[in-house]
Order: sequence, then C-alpha cells, then structure tokens
Amino acid sequence: MKNTKGEVTNAIYGFANQLLKILKMYEPTHLAVAFDVSKKTFRNDMFDGYKATRKPMPDELRMQLKPLKDMLKAMNIAVVQKEGFEGDDVVGSLSRMSKCETIIITG
Repeated sequence: MKNTKGEVTNAIYGFANQLLKILKMYEPTHLAVAFDVSKKTFRNDMFDGYKATRKPMPDELRMQLKPLKDMLKAMNIAVVQKEGFEGDDVVGSLSRMSKCETIIITG
C-alpha cells in the first residue's frame, strides 16, 4: 500500500485498523503507545549476544514510524519511549506504576 506521494503506508494502515478496534472494544480512559528507541538496551549490557541474530528493521517499516507517531499525536494518544529500554519494558513499567486496571496489547 502506498499513498499519493508513493510512500509505503501498509504498517500505518494495519496499525490504525487495530487501534480503532481496540478503542471500540475497550473504550479506554487512558492510552499510551510505546516504541523502542535504539538497538542497545540495558539487556545488551547484561548479555553480549542479546538479539545478536535479530534482523534489522526493514527500511519500508522504518520510514513509516514518524508518520505513525504523528498520527498518534494527532489523535491525542501518548507516545512513550526511553533511550536504553525496549518498548515492552516501558509498557511493563507504566503498567506496574498505574493505579488503574491495565490491559497490555502487543504485537
């Protein structure tokens, strides 16, 4: 899938569809989306081989991250990320700190 400028949009489209289903199904009062920031995390310091065999993110997906984050901001949805931590770690930390029921949805 591409937009009128020829930019790939399939990940944005798929994410938006899933997000709309989540909003309809759960009707959350609070919502945040977490992203990884960089490859190196505290886990790499603990184990040199951590994710050593993982393939890099495809360029077509990487190019869609900024527009996806812009879409979330336009929807007034918090985008959270922290250098040195994976998005899953950020989500787990936020969930543990929360004083309300938390539902974690991840790919």
